[in-house]
Amino acid sequence: MSNEIELYLDTLKMEILSLRQLSPKTAEAYVSDTKLFLAFLYENLGKKVENCTKKDFLQYVAETKKSYTTRSIARKIAALRFFYHTLSLHFSIENLTFENIAMPKISRKLPQYLSHGELLTLFRHLNLLFEKGSQIQRRDAFMIMILYVTGLRISELIALKKGDLKKGYIQVVGKGNRERMIPIPNEFMPTMSLYINSLRKGQQYLFLRVGTKGFDIDQELTRGYVYKRIVTIMRRIFPERNFSPHSLRHSIATHLLNKGMDLRSLQAFLGHQSIATVALYTHLDVKRLKSSYQNFHPRSEKIEELKPLQKKVTSNAKK
Repeated sequence: MSNEIELYLDTLKMEILSLRQLSPKTAEAYVSDTKLFLAFLYENLGKKVENCTKKDFLQYVAETKKSYTTRSIARKIAALRFFYHTLSLHFSIENLTFENIAMPKISRKLPQYLSHGELLTLFRHLNLLFEKGSQIQRRDAFMIMILYVTGLRISELIALKKGDLKKGYIQVVGKGNRERMIPIPNEFMPTMSLYINSLRKGQQYLFLRVGTKGFDIDQELTRGYVYKRIVTIMRRIFPERNFSPHSLRHSIATHLLNKGMDLRSLQAFLGHQSIATVALYTHLDVKRLKSSYQNFHPRSEKIEELKPLQKKVTSNAKK
């Protein structure tokens, strides 16, 4: 890798860190995506960032389509837009090629969520693991419980410390460095107290790797490790379903909506920046939507009054 490319990438990292608007995982992906593009541009096309054309970029996209999903390609385009923005700020390199490229449309699939019956089954198994299982099983059971109760992301879960637990609340710093307070149901507090009291003295993080001597204070959990642990348990309980950690977040969102929580409150609970993202969770049944319409529409009474008139008009039309 040339000194020129290394300088560009170092500057990109600096710009990402200074903004603090991207999660560590996204920031790392942006740098990786940019490195992949620069290798293609310099080595395959013999071009530089200054004279990259729309044709060059489309050739790069065509190449990535062979190995990456539409979602990954969209992220790569976003990374390159950010990269060229950084070049314009620090190196006076102006190239608007990426500003005019349309982002590919991503079909947003709703993750699976647990029904009320499945939720009861899950917690029956988790309570057994928590009460009678090993130290690792107790930790894993509590992780799954808290993911559902709070709707946390995995990245937020593994970052939890004892000091984040307030009286009846958990303080979380989520995406974009946005902070939120998540209420803890009273029914869950005894389980949380039991888990916290089982931690080693001096342990700051709630969830750590477990060794022969118990929790290892120097071994924090990774996203991949947590994902695998949770999926293993969920598939053992529900072998015919494809539940993931995000299914728990989606489940609590769905259940809260079904109980009448409004979208703005749900947005604050989940830590979403946009209300449009929260709207993905509104896969409510038509019957409930119709009931809400009749109860809250300002002209619902007038609509009821129109029914006899509609019948009369229909009758006259037949004559």
